[in-house]
Amino acid sequence: MANLLSASERETIDKAFEDFFDTFKRTIEVHKEAKQTINDVDTSFLLGYDEVSNQVNYQYMAESKTFDAMVTFPNDGNQDHALAREISAYLPEGEIRIKVKKDAKDYIKLGKVQRIDLEGHAYTLLGEEASINAIINGYYVFKLGEIK
Repeated sequence: MANLLSASERETIDKAFEDFFDTFKRTIEVHKEAKQTINDVDTSFLLGYDEVSNQVNYQYMAESKTFDAMVTFPNDGNQDHALAREISAYLPEGEIRIKVKKDAKDYIKLGKVQRIDLEGHAYTLLGEEASINAIINGYYVFKLGEIK
């Protein structure tokens, strides 16, 4: 591919896709598995004097972060553009594809994702990320399934 396109042509394509992404992006919220933190390392309860034997000395801290993403929904019959209908026709009902930038990909890959929220719906990851193609760099696609 590198031989077919000059560096300036690749830059032009990257800029055009960045503009396209910025035009059609939506906000997603990625929820990670809660982290367990120890509040107080107090072992006096082990002796059984003046303490409840099941003393809780830890807490769970929820972690989430928002990112921009382009979203492809399954064909719901209301698509106005033939290209949009053609692209989404390959998605099973209840599945979507999101395109995200590298920072979102890195966050999703680090740790366990509980769910990804988008416009009042919750989704789960259905596999690993994929690059868009060999020309456009820095964007990644994830397949998500709706949690019912």
